[in-house]
Amino acid sequence: MNYRNLITYFIGIFILILNSSCFSNKPNRASKTESKTEQNFKNKSSVPFIENCENNQTDACFQNSISEIILNKANERNLVLEKDTLQIGIRVNENGTLTILDNITSNESLKKIVPEAISDLKNIEPGYLESQKRYISSGYKWFIIIENNELKNKLEY
Repeated sequence: MNYRNLITYFIGIFILILNSSCFSNKPNRASKTESKTEQNFKNKSSVPFIENCENNQTDACFQNSISEIILNKANERNLVLEKDTLQIGIRVNENGTLTILDNITSNESLKKIVPEAISDLKNIEPGYLESQKRYISSGYKWFIIIENNELKNKLEY
């Protein structure tokens, strides 16, 4: 066999292996996990579910609850917040994982509290898009204004 035939032979085997792996009858792990996850969620609102908002599933309740959780964590740590502003951005993806997108403040102690407070959240469920019959990612960004360890800009709902 010459060099050119050897290369053609190996390319042919590579393509054969690639095709056989693409068309195998193995179950797709991602789709299996996705359907399993969706079965565990009960939320059918477009707003992500958080425990504090069972009876009022609105964006305002969701944001106020996150703000209060952050403030409560700061109070647990005896952090004095006289006049502080925090710009927070979060995303709840379709599997219920909450991610911090923005955590901007001039107060470094407050900035360190945010990941702790967010990691303490349990039972978050993603929003549900009824028209497509699937769970969706949702993103939120807002300011939290704190004076003398109290929230000053709660959203009305």
